[in-house]
Amino acid sequence: MEGSGPRVRPSGPRAWPSGAWLVGVVGGLIAIAVIVTGVGAVLSSGGWCAGSDDVAAARECRTTWIVAIVVAAIALVVFLGIALAAGLRTGGWAVRLPLLAWPILFVGVGLSLMAWAVERAAVGEGAGGGEGGGTGVGTGGGEGGIVMDFGGAEIGMLIGAVALILLGSAPLPFSERIVRLLDGDR
Repeated sequence: MEGSGPRVRPSGPRAWPSGAWLVGVVGGLIAIAVIVTGVGAVLSSGGWCAGSDDVAAARECRTTWIVAIVVAAIALVVFLGIALAAGLRTGGWAVRLPLLAWPILFVGVGLSLMAWAVERAAVGEGAGGGEGGGTGVGTGGGEGGIVMDFGGAEIGMLIGAVALILLGSAPLPFSERIVRLLDGDR
């Protein structure tokens, strides 16, 4: 009896990943979108806030976004774990795609911080007056010029933004080696 033995799965990568992989990738992308949008929402409210019991707080946090960011971060870890586990069974591009979550998340949040810092630094048209008046970087001041006034908070956010963008971009040159290690190739 030839067919009575245990069924053995054919070795080698499959052409398409499983439904679990798709759920993991889509769930991870939604979680990243919630995190980046939540960071943008917190920044658009002034970039800082505190609880209602804090005396020094000028504005109260909307806890909805804070909770959404925390839940999305946990969901991101779970969904990417599912996508990586399913992708490892498939191999190839199914492993590489979930690994892009790190750069997408960190570069996205870094760009949000950078946009917030530049928006806050924009003093407006004609600010400073005269020839090159005002502080910061400008287009010459005077009529119609835009002057960028970078204070301490904006410089700090720009430094943080550049750090997040570098942190997100750093693994990209090594992605092929990381995939080989995950696949078990040395």
